[in-house]
Amino acid sequence: MKKDYLSSWQQPAESKVTIIIYDLVGKEIKTIVDEVMSSGMHHIEFFAGLLTSGIYLYKITVGNYIQTRKMILLK
Repeated sequence: MKKDYLSSWQQPAESKVTIIIYDLVGKEIKTIVDEVMSSGMHHIEFFAGLLTSGIYLYKITVGNYIQTRKMILLK
């Protein structure tokens, strides 16, 4: 099963991490990560085979830090 690279981040302390993918109208498509992770550098991969080509948003939450980014998926 092929995996597609999504994002990387570094966190200074152990924290709960959540990464959720949304479509452009805000509908939740998939939760990629929902767990407590140790401090240090992390990267996440996921299988995008069931998603159609298009623009998606993903929200990454690490402790109190929240950021939303755009993702373009081309097949």
